[in-house]
Amino acid sequence: MAVSNEQRRSDIRELQSYLRTISRVNPKIPMVFPNGIFDDSTKAAVTAFQAEYGLPVTGGADTDTWNAVYRAYKDALVFLESPEAIIPTAAIMPEKSIVIGNAGYAVYIIQAMLNTILQFYDNIENAPVNGIYDGRTAASVMDVQRVNGQEPTGVMDINTWNSLARLYNYHAMMDDIDNFPQEENAVSCAENSDSEECVG
Repeated sequence: MAVSNEQRRSDIRELQSYLRTISRVNPKIPMVFPNGIFDDSTKAAVTAFQAEYGLPVTGGADTDTWNAVYRAYKDALVFLESPEAIIPTAAIMPEKSIVIGNAGYAVYIIQAMLNTILQFYDNIENAPVNGIYDGRTAASVMDVQRVNGQEPTGVMDINTWNSLARLYNYHAMMDDIDNFPQEENAVSCAENSDSEECVG
């Protein structure tokens, strides 16, 4: 049965939405706008995804690519929709939003998180870790809000805090995985050098 143009646009829009969500946790994937058109920006995002996830780099969304995108999308949702924070939010967030001119312990935590995640994003400016919510800190917060599809106000409200904390948690966790000791696997490979995991 032939696929209608409307169905094709719907499928492309769905793919773009998945890629856009993935790009919020993986800065190597360009952010695309779900417009239902397989344009150059969409092809670039698909190409980047294929290169990042070890798929043949064709720029086209074949079945293997579609399935991999969907899996990565579901993984991204775990971090974006989870209510986790690096420490209980109520313990450091004041009752009101943090704005330029505020200072204190909460601002130190915000600046530390910003400077941890900015190494993974080209479009997030660094902020001085001085405990003062100044213009540079607000600008960095605006960058985070844009990455998360929020209105770039520069105000640190609870929704922005949660978005920042989730990005921080994600990249901190991935760093832990990358640096996890491999001694156990090395021992098993020494004992079983013919296993699939040990044959490179």
